[in-house]
Amino acid sequence: MALQVNVFMQNQPGRLAKMVHVMAEAGVNIRATTIASSEGFGVAKFLVDRPAEAAAALKAAGLSAALQSVVAVKMDDRAGGLDKILPLLSAQNVNVKDAYGFILARGSEAVFVFEVENPDETEKFLREGGCEVMTAYSLYGL
Repeated sequence: MALQVNVFMQNQPGRLAKMVHVMAEAGVNIRATTIASSEGFGVAKFLVDRPAEAAAALKAAGLSAALQSVVAVKMDDRAGGLDKILPLLSAQNVNVKDAYGFILARGSEAVFVFEVENPDETEKFLREGGCEVMTAYSLYGL
């Protein structure tokens, strides 16, 4: 199962730059990111090649970082690509807490990354449903 790094922060100029600088200095490569904020605070979520090292470096720099399990599924980069995955989740009463996606090859492959309550169980039934669930190794190696 893959991990992403969640960083909780005040929404102020320079905060994101500090996070990115800390990870760059640690030799961590960012694969994807998403940021959400509300009322002056936010969370930045980073999919990186070495999540444990990224979290440790961020914590050492005084930032509030935590590792979060995620499920990553390869899908077709075309209209309806998500329509193969989401009905499987719905049929199992799985709630997607948060999600983001990115393209690997335009018009060919994309990745849908999402947080759920039981990622191991979710990965299992998605594989059984014919989805290509990415391993941590393959995801970090992108």
